[in-house]
Amino acid sequence: MNLQGLSFMVTREQTVEMRKYLRQSEARYLEEKQKCEQQLEKTDSQIKAAIAAEDAELKRKFGGRECLRVIMLDKNGGEAVDKPRPAYCK
Repeated sequence: MNLQGLSFMVTREQTVEMRKYLRQSEARYLEEKQKCEQQLEKTDSQIKAAIAAEDAELKRKFGGRECLRVIMLDKNGGEAVDKPRPAYCK
């Protein structure tokens, strides 16, 4: 849930269920914030190593990053379409 959704929930009638939901959402937000802050503390070499490890895993599982499914919005019709993938993709 995003911050706009949380602010909307705070203005609604407060019930036990609502407070519980807000606490869970706040806990998820704080957890994600902590993960983000940890990522910001990494050095360039650590980031490059993580990207290389992720690329190796994607290569092993799917044939590479370019083989992941990408959905685009058709400019003419306004509907979602799959972006074409290279022929070597699984």
